[in-house]
Order: sequence, then C-alpha cells, then structure tokens
Amino acid sequence: MISTLFIFTDNPYTSRKSADGLEAVMAACAMEFEVKLLLLHDAVWSIKTSQRPPSAIKPGFKTFAALGDFGVEQIYAYQHSLIGRGLVAEDLSVGVQECNRDEIASLIARHERVLVF
Repeated sequence: MISTLFIFTDNPYTSRKSADGLEAVMAACAMEFEVKLLLLHDAVWSIKTSQRPPSAIKPGFKTFAALGDFGVEQIYAYQHSLIGRGLVAEDLSVGVQECNRDEIASLIARHERVLVF
C-alpha cells in the first residue's frame, strides 16, 4: 500500500486547488492508497463548521467530514495555523490531530508520496 500525504495550503474558496486536491484524495482512496491529510495556513478554514461559502461554491467542510468513510486514515492540522486563525477543536467539522513543525517534518518523511494543493 502506497502511503500518501496530501497537504492543503489555501483557503478553500479562493481557488480550485482545494477542490482539485479533494478529487485527488478520493482517487487515491479508490486505489486503496494509505491516505492522510495535512492542513496548513488558510486550509484550516476548510474544516470550520457553519461556513457560508459564496453561492457558486460547494462547501468543502462537508466533504472533509466524509473522508473517513472513503478511507482517509488521519487529518492533521498545523497548530500554529489553527491558533493564528482563532480556531479551536469545537470550531471544526472533523477531528484533527494538531501538530507542530517538527511533527510535520516527521510526517512528510514517513510518506512515500507527498502531494501539495
């Protein structure tokens, strides 16, 4: 099984990167890869509950909440990104494991494939 880490970095509503990343995650899960996600910077907004995205955009937090059903083993969020945006566990639509810079470096090193969106 190929271990794959998907790193999301952008606000979910400013570009197609998040949507493209989610499609790649779903494809990797369908191919039975070992899939984990890491949310950095503005990507942590992707999992905030009670979002009001622009009407033309599908809310991503609902998709993130269902990823466990597709085989995503773990979602990590950079602790500094959450704190910097005033987010706490109760604000999030999915359970995440918070991590620091050293843990991020270790996480990247442990995966065979790393894709950034």
